[in-house]
Amino acid sequence: MRIKEILKELYERDYHRWLEETIELLKAKNFEELDVENLLKELEYMEKSLIRELRSRLAVIMAHIYKLQHFKQFSQGGHSWVKTIERERQNLRELFEDAPFLKKYLEEVKHKAWESAISLIIIDLKPDLKLTRRDFPQACPYSWHDILEKDWWEEVL
Repeated sequence: MRIKEILKELYERDYHRWLEETIELLKAKNFEELDVENLLKELEYMEKSLIRELRSRLAVIMAHIYKLQHFKQFSQGGHSWVKTIERERQNLRELFEDAPFLKKYLEEVKHKAWESAISLIIIDLKPDLKLTRRDFPQACPYSWHDILEKDWWEEVL
């Protein structure tokens, strides 16, 4: 049995070993033996996963900014929300360092991130407020400066 067929079987049975073998083949520039079909699947999944992480982190930031501006009374002055904004911004900076190509997806994911942010707000505050999607702007009300750079501590001090 050729290495390529063995790798295809490994992909289903022992993913970690498949990954190690694939890395070794790539390092050795032994491209003919690669399980290209599954490697392509993994690369596509990796890109989608990173975009999903970007969208998720943006959603958390947007949700906390909105709560800070509109529902500060539900969080002892909003300090924990600002801390979360800053932590997620740091996570985004690290994500952009590791995968700079993600910056080109910012505009593309903004709407879905805002939809997710609304869901996060509703989940967080629904017991107290009975919020629905109709209670929020349809489009994200924040600029990239607001989301990625603005100093929100001014809102709580």
